[in-house]
Amino acid sequence: MNAHFAIQVRDIYDPGKNTINLARLFEASESQRAQLATVETPFPTVTPRAPSLPPILADLFSKKRSARKVNNLPKPKECSIALVEGTLTGQGTQLNTTDRGALTLRVPFFLSRHITAAGLKALAGRPSDTLLRQCNQRWEIVGDDELIDLADESQLFKLGPLQVYS
Repeated sequence: MNAHFAIQVRDIYDPGKNTINLARLFEASESQRAQLATVETPFPTVTPRAPSLPPILADLFSKKRSARKVNNLPKPKECSIALVEGTLTGQGTQLNTTDRGALTLRVPFFLSRHITAAGLKALAGRPSDTLLRQCNQRWEIVGDDELIDLADESQLFKLGPLQVYS
């Protein structure tokens, strides 16, 4: 069965503007399409289905696997830094500070045990403070690009707003 649409040009043509009114054309064609019977086609009908992941990826994103994985994650490493406020004079030999407590940082397991001083200060939420390290009997300022070994518990650090006098 061939489907034909019979639309009169005078129904869709506007002679004043010399244009075809597409809204009227669409309306007329849709009303005639609704009146047509279902047409048999040689093509199979395709029913859309929900997309699915390949089995190898489905296992990675399954809820059971992700729940197990979270429970097995390593605990964050903890390191403690003394918070201070004061002055440093005499090329690091005289440190006059007031203790303001200690800050315990929880370092995520995926970070390396080596971190820059700037990264440590940012992790502590104090990027503009001065970081000091005890070296022999004196305190030295740690530069922002120096590496700190978080696993070395023999190193002592202090962090805080300090005035440095030479």
